[in-house]
Amino acid sequence: MKTKAGFTLIELMVVIAIIGLLASVVLASLNSARNKGADASIKGNLDTVRKQAALFYDSNGENYGFWHGSRECTDYLGMNANAMFRKDATIKSAVVAAKGLSALPTDANAAKCVTSPTFDGGGDPVSNFATSWAIAVMLKTSTDLSPKSWCVDSSGVSKQLDFIGDNAFQDYTLFGSYSSLVVASCK
Repeated sequence: MKTKAGFTLIELMVVIAIIGLLASVVLASLNSARNKGADASIKGNLDTVRKQAALFYDSNGENYGFWHGSRECTDYLGMNANAMFRKDATIKSAVVAAKGLSALPTDANAAKCVTSPTFDGGGDPVSNFATSWAIAVMLKTSTDLSPKSWCVDSSGVSKQLDFIGDNAFQDYTLFGSYSSLVVASCK
């Protein structure tokens, strides 16, 4: 009588197919975990911005430097040299790190910053100095169908929004000849 000496080709192919299926599930989970880790890092960097902005405010005459309205956070050429997002090295590096982890790091909407001054009753800025700020960075898990950003502002708000870019901030209001925010804040 003949004894079976090993596995048949069919049995080996079934085992290989099962291993391949399990590997694809594990790799998909790993990618999801990697994206969630990037999101956590973005949130951590923006928490650093919030903490450093409080220090900047206290050491800068109780203001956030020159106000600049809304712009792409790393567009330093358009910002006054005394603007908080340009002047403070810790804030700059945290913003650059957060933007680099976003879903589209080269997109102009990947990291948006806004600062706003206090306005007088006539709708004109009281000074050139910002009294509020907000920043929103696109999360790594953001998609075209489901845009998401993490927004942090000077009032202490930190939250996820289903918007990216300027849409993450409170609505703009026209004051005198200035189109800016009354108070820079997350929606």
